[in-house]
Amino acid sequence: RSLLECLIVNTYFDRLERKAFAALGVRLEAAASKKGATFQREVAALDDEMHALIRAACPNRFLVDDAQRAMARCRPYRALRSAEAEAPGALLAERLAVVRAVAGGSVKGSAAALDRHIRGTLRHFTGK
Repeated sequence: RSLLECLIVNTYFDRLERKAFAALGVRLEAAASKKGATFQREVAALDDEMHALIRAACPNRFLVDDAQRAMARCRPYRALRSAEAEAPGALLAERLAVVRAVAGGSVKGSAAALDRHIRGTLRHFTGK
């Protein structure tokens, strides 16, 4: 997933809707006041929206479809990580780092934050 979505960010950064990412950041910040299952549902929905915005920037249908399939395969792990999160604020911070980097115009920062965010699920299950 990281390889595919970071490739999209690095290659098609100029096509990302920076204003949409800024607005998404505001909504993520507002989600911080939510608790429990409401927080998890809202952040998950905003996360889906963030990844959809990334894929929407890519004109390469094959790459988009592959990234979408990878995300679908990871959905159960993402949900479990969210449910088991010891620090829900950290999940939120990962997403905020991505949207802020995109909104701020940083290609390298966006790709790096996205990679950390996606690999966070891997670290959750493997400890690495």
